[in-house]
Amino acid sequence: MSALEHKAGKSVIPASRVKVLYALPGGGEKGISAKYPELKGVSRFDVLAEAPPAEVPVRTKKLEKGTFVFGAVQPVWIKIAVPANAAVGKYDGKLTMHVDGSAPLEVPIALEVCDFTLPDPRDYRSFVDLIQSPDTVALQYEVPLWSDEHFELMEKSFALMGSIGCQVLYLPLIARTNLGNEQSMVRWAQQPDGTYEYDFSILERYLDLAQKYLKPRLVIAYVWEVYNSGKRFPNVANAGSIQMALLGPLVTVVNPASGETDVMEGPLYTDPDIKAFWEPVAKKLRQVMKARGLDKELTIGLGCDVGPFKEAVQLWKDFFPEAGWAFQGHTTIRGWMCYDIAPVVYQAPTWVGAARDPMFGRTYGWKNPHIYAQFHRNLNFDLPLTEHRQIVEWNIQTERRGLGRIGADFWPVLGGRRPAPIAGNRYPLSSWFQVNIWTRVLAPGPEGALSTVRFELMREGVQQCEARIAIEQALTEEALRARLGEVAVKAYEEMMNVRTRALLWGYSNYLVDASSCPQERSAELFNAAAKVVKELGADLKVANPD
Repeated sequence: MSALEHKAGKSVIPASRVKVLYALPGGGEKGISAKYPELKGVSRFDVLAEAPPAEVPVRTKKLEKGTFVFGAVQPVWIKIAVPANAAVGKYDGKLTMHVDGSAPLEVPIALEVCDFTLPDPRDYRSFVDLIQSPDTVALQYEVPLWSDEHFELMEKSFALMGSIGCQVLYLPLIARTNLGNEQSMVRWAQQPDGTYEYDFSILERYLDLAQKYLKPRLVIAYVWEVYNSGKRFPNVANAGSIQMALLGPLVTVVNPASGETDVMEGPLYTDPDIKAFWEPVAKKLRQVMKARGLDKELTIGLGCDVGPFKEAVQLWKDFFPEAGWAFQGHTTIRGWMCYDIAPVVYQAPTWVGAARDPMFGRTYGWKNPHIYAQFHRNLNFDLPLTEHRQIVEWNIQTERRGLGRIGADFWPVLGGRRPAPIAGNRYPLSSWFQVNIWTRVLAPGPEGALSTVRFELMREGVQQCEARIAIEQALTEEALRARLGEVAVKAYEEMMNVRTRALLWGYSNYLVDASSCPQERSAELFNAAAKVVKELGADLKVANPD
């Protein structure tokens, strides 16, 4: 890759700011047979490898009659990290490709830089909750859980999660949850006198790694699971045949002498002894969180379709009076309260309403004081790529702030005829059935997580949300609106109406999306945001509504 030179000579973006990636085939797509009715087994490209494959095979596909040879196809992706001080305008460069047995091929690269500076991903106002899976990474790479190698591999996941503005972190204080974690992050070490010491070293190291890349707005202490309720999940076809256990919290016990671990069951949440069981852990957790400036971000979880018990809510309210609960599952918790004891500060249901046409009124989900997000449980390989790019913007046109409960690196590490992710499948007593996590927006590479086409399009969509939010803030605050003037306001509102309608019609339809000129609309959006920021300046820099 060459440097990228400004056409008027005002600036140069060095080649070191460019990353070249190589898309690898993998995954299918819903409705693909309707687009290519004569082809069998059509696949698309997904994983973005950081090194080119040594050899690209010739691809053949079966037809209704015979086969068709497509040739060797290798898509090349180019990511450019534009410096904040780069001059606005158009740039030219070239990418030189070398293929064995052929002359070098020079491909022109054109870049347009708009005059809108994105916030740091840590400060995004749209909401994204990607969940990192420590156990998946350990199983994928066959490394000891919580070893140095394990943390080095997890760092690749966190780096990518940070680039999209992920704002949630999960700390399982109990073992064998729906996330598939074998151990609790706090270890209970029994002493000779029968008492316990509480080892937070793993939890603290995990927190430190996450904070290197994320600015969590929610740090969820995972203390409740379906096995604590003894209830069957609703909406399950075979629920009558499923026996659900009623257990106390399961935690990891470590032998101080040998280092060997085991699982210990604590008292039921309805047992009076439960307070003494959790109290020393809660006290130490408060100290750990405060030392890292995360005491206000601490959230209790994980509420779901069958819990928590009222006693559990009251217990953790006594430990952390200021902390609210997180809920994920099928439906929305109306009233944003848990038993009128503790507030619900975050929820990500899968049953949600759709965005609507502006003629029926405008909705600005990013202004919602509650962190309300969509759990799109089917956001996986087979959805149209337009949906991945537009999913977060689609949500902020509703009462929701963005996207929640999406797997980052929940790869199918469980063996068998149909490999499955560990969430909900590794420990049946923790299964949430239809609302288990099947999504994974990252891919396993040779040395940790890699980006995917789906992830890059989602990241692009989140960046566009930030430009949209800047404009919508100006349009919805009376003082800022007055400074823009009615002529400008009407022009911006019409631009947003056109964009919303293109979003609604092109959400899952390539042809409609392409016909609405998405690249031109993106440039229009960023240029409009630049004008608004230039006009209103620092008045647009506000904190998140929560």
